[in-house]
Amino acid sequence: MGPLQSRAAHHISYAVPSIEQAVHRWTSVMHAGPFFYFERIVFDESTHHGKPCVFDHSAAFGYAGSAVIELQQIHASSPPSLTERLFPGELPAINHLAFISAQADQDSEELAAAGYPVFLHAKFGPVEIRLHDTRAALGQATEILRQCEFLESFFREVMGAARGWDGSSPLRPWQ
Repeated sequence: MGPLQSRAAHHISYAVPSIEQAVHRWTSVMHAGPFFYFERIVFDESTHHGKPCVFDHSAAFGYAGSAVIELQQIHASSPPSLTERLFPGELPAINHLAFISAQADQDSEELAAAGYPVFLHAKFGPVEIRLHDTRAALGQATEILRQCEFLESFFREVMGAARGWDGSSPLRPWQ
């Protein structure tokens, strides 16, 4: 069995030039939403191939039917080798497929052993992410998020807001 084969993907992330414009498009075309917005996420730690890096981005999460969608606007990144992996081409474009895992270290090790190295490791508060370079095989990166109470609570709230959503306030700041 391959890495993550027995797991369901959690969300799909799109790199977009503007979160506000992307939310407008997703709500008008797919009636997705509402989207909860994290403006300029500040990491406690972020590394690219084990060395400190810059990954300055904002993200908004919402539901399109039963699928969780992340809209990600990258404001700045460095070094250039990180930027190359974060920007999948002309925007908007699929950036990564994400998995939330109770065994994030093991899943990440299995992906790396299969030839898909970690190119970004970052933490803020209880949230820990690892982005693996699966672009050549899958067309996008693969993200492993360490399961934690914050993520579980956040996505429960996003799902609850999506149920019966009336289309009002499509972009909402996360407290």
